[in-house]
Order: sequence, then structure tokens, then C-alpha cells
Amino acid sequence: MRRRIAPTPLVLVLGGLTYPLYLLHQKIGTLWLNALSPEVGRWVALAIVLTALLSASFVISFFIEKPIRKPLISLLLPRLNMMASKLRLDRPA
Repeated sequence: MRRRIAPTPLVLVLGGLTYPLYLLHQKIGTLWLNALSPEVGRWVALAIVLTALLSASFVISFFIEKPIRKPLISLLLPRLNMMASKLRLDRPA
């Protein structure tokens, strides 16, 4: 994939937004869109909701996910490796 899309800072930021946006868009986005559309029209509602969801995704990605990523990996990786090695040992040859 790196041959097709270079990992520029913009691409990395956009990639970081994808998972929080995926989690937020269906429930919250639909709820807000349905609530706002009758009041301001569907295109204005779409712009407002899209801006809000992208902003929330940015905050989640860079101020929540990014700071806890390394400590969480450091905490979980040794345990996962131990579980994987036990699974390999328990398997019949």
C-alpha cells in the first residue's frame, strides 16, 4: 500500500481519524442528522454533522488514542505473547 499512497503527515492524520469516525458516524451521526435536518435543511445539517464528527474523531484519535497506545501495548503485549506461547505448547505435534 505504501507504493500507492505515501505515508505523508496528512495521510497519517486522515488514517488516524478513520476508526473513531467509523464508531461515531452510525449512531451519533444518524441521530444528529435526523434531528437537525428538519430545522436547518439536509445539506446544512450534513455539513454541521460532518464537521462535528470529524472534529470529535480528531480529538479522540490524538488526545485519547495516541497517548494511551504505547502504554497499552506495553501492558498487553507480554501477556498476549505468553498466551500465544502456551497455545503453541499445548498443541499436539
